[in-house]
Formats: sequence, structure tokens, C-alpha cells
Amino acid sequence: MRYEGSGIPEKILDCSVKALHEWNSGSATLDEIIDSMREAYPDSARSAADLLFSYFRHKEAVDSILEGAASKGTIRLELKEIACCALSQALFQNAIASESAVNIAVEIVKKNIDRRASGFVNALLRESLRRTAGKTISPSFPGRLKSRWARTFGKEAAEEAVKACGANPKPVFRLRSGEPVPGTRELLFPFAEAFRFFECDSMEDVLHSDAFQQGRIYIQDPATALSVNLCGKISGRVLDACAAPGGKTVMLCDKAEPGTRITASDKSRARLKLLRENLVRARLTDVEIRQADPLWEKYDNSRQYDLVFLDAPCSNTGVVRRRPDALWRFSTRRLDGVRKLQRGLLEKLSSQVAPGGVLLYSTCSAETEEDLVQAENFVKLHPEFVLEESKVLPPAMGHDGAFAARLRRKN
Repeated sequence: MRYEGSGIPEKILDCSVKALHEWNSGSATLDEIIDSMREAYPDSARSAADLLFSYFRHKEAVDSILEGAASKGTIRLELKEIACCALSQALFQNAIASESAVNIAVEIVKKNIDRRASGFVNALLRESLRRTAGKTISPSFPGRLKSRWARTFGKEAAEEAVKACGANPKPVFRLRSGEPVPGTRELLFPFAEAFRFFECDSMEDVLHSDAFQQGRIYIQDPATALSVNLCGKISGRVLDACAAPGGKTVMLCDKAEPGTRITASDKSRARLKLLRENLVRARLTDVEIRQADPLWEKYDNSRQYDLVFLDAPCSNTGVVRRRPDALWRFSTRRLDGVRKLQRGLLEKLSSQVAPGGVLLYSTCSAETEEDLVQAENFVKLHPEFVLEESKVLPPAMGHDGAFAARLRRKN
């Protein structure tokens, strides 16, 4: 599906609609789609990404408004995708007037679909705006997931986490060394320990700073420190088994004792390219990089590791502040699938841990089945390991959610 417009507002809506269509196809995450958008639509990708984040943060409300405004309650998917993006543009983006957002959507439908459909979209959007005039549209959050979090974290903590997930987080970064960038504010969290994180109102000055150009700044959330700190002392031979795009690899390098040998691997060639770029920018040249799928890699069992770091694929429900589409991908079927993958990774990588060594298991999920339950089930099946410590971090206003467990192999 390809939509074409002439001016920048049209290109922003074009780009957003195409991205939403790709997301609806189930072929990619919003993060992956936005990465592709930056290359294909350099002049409009940033605004389109903002529009899509606004839509997914308010998805349930936007969908409901449109369905209520439709006379028969049903809208063709290709028209609904345009209407969702246009209504989000009208409601949540200040750079364009609501009337203009409607007119652009109507012209896109007229040019790319047909004139009759453009009349329907025009009426649909205008009725939607009439119904929402003067009202505040609250962020959306699936009720089933909210109930799960209440059981996991308690009602009050779950409400705080849900509130945090609906807010637009401030840009944050980690300062690896040197002095802070002027105009930024340090964030202090007990789980971050020796790592230093800062927030700012705009990332532009940070990206143009000497500190960034010199590789002394890495853009990442404070929650990433939880798992690296739980490793304890980092020395000897280390395997970062699902390393790309490299944020935690850099943290492992920064925390490691002198003489530590770190291998970073990932199954994706494209993501390994990004890993290499991030390591070069961080001026880390002694990391061994390998393309490998941990589930199928033929490891050399005579060369085991003192630390195997597994930042496992997960449902991403802990990071919906920055990946709001994860809320609407979540289902028990998907959860079962990712849990099976995590079990397989733990099983395979456990054989690569040297006696006395650590298997550090982490996720960015807030679901206990992927977190503590997964770690506890692993040690039940593997009595040669002991669960030494685990920590869970619910999403909050200043950081994402995360989980980590330190599993030590007995001597």
C-alpha cells in the first residue's frame, strides 16, 4: 500500500498510514518500522513517529471514537488506518490545525482510493472531532493487562505503573565518563548504582555535544542498569548472547574488570551492524562480535564462560512508555510463545556457564511468567544452578520496567 502527498503535512500522514498498515500486518514492531521510516522518509519520519506514538498511547480511545462516529459502526481497514492517523494528528499534534488534518486525509483518500470513500472519511472525521470538542482524551491501557499488574505489583503500584506508561517520557541518557552536559539533570536511582543517568528537555543539544561525539554518552533508559549491576563482579570470559543493539554490551564493558574478554553475539545480521556502529562510537574496539543464534549455535563446551548474559526476547510490557504498541500486541498466546523461546535459550546457554560462573537472565517484561516464575522453574529443572538474587522493577515516571535474576552454577 502506498499513499502519496505533496507537502510536509501530507508526507507525515502518508508515512504514518503506511507504518500503521505495516504494523497491522503483524510483520514488525513499531521500533523496527520507525527505524525503516528514518531512512525512507528523512524529512517526515520524526513527526510521523510522534503521531504514531500518540495513536498507540490512546489507541483504544481513538478506535472507539471513530467506531462511534461511523453510522454503521464498521470501517474498512484501509480507511480506518487513514482515519486513525488523521484523528491522532488532529487531537494530539499542535503543529497542524484540526481542519487541515481532516482536509489532508480527505485528499489522500480521494487521490489513492476513490471520491465516494473520501466523502465518508470527511464525515467520519468531522463527526469524531465534534464528539471530542472540549474533551480531554486520556491514555488507553488494556483492562486485562492492568488487572495482571495489580496482581503482580499490588493495586497502588500498578496504578502508578499504568500512569507512567501513558506519559511521554523525557529524553534520558547515560554519561559514561566526564562532566555532565549543561542543561541536563542527573537521575538518582538505587538500582543504577555506579552508572550515571541524566534527563533533558530536548535531545538535540546532547546529540551535538562533544560528549556524544566522543562516545561518552549512550542513549538508554536507567532500567538497563538493573541487570548489569546484578551481575556483580564482571571478569574473565563473558558472553552477551542476545547483544544487539549493544546498550547493555557497552555497560558490561564499562563495568568489567581489566583483562575481561567479552563476546557479543546476535542472530540478526542487520542488528549486528547497529551493534558494531554503537561499539565504534563508544570507542570499544576489543569486543569479539559474532553472528549466532543461541538456540542452534554449536558452542565449544571446553571453553565455557564466567558470565553468560541473556537479555532475553520478551513481551516488552515493561517498556511500553517507549514502545506503546507492545500493549496491543500482548496476548496469552504470544506470552506462551515467548516463554517457550526463553526456556529454550536458558536451557541451551546454561551449558556454557563455567562451574562457579553466573547465568544472568533479564527481560524488559512486567509479566511474572516471563520473570521470576521462569527463573524459578529453571533452577527446579537444573539443580546444578542456584537462584542467588532477583529484582523486579515496575515501570515508573523516571524509568522503564525490568527484571533480572542471577543464577549461579555450583562448583
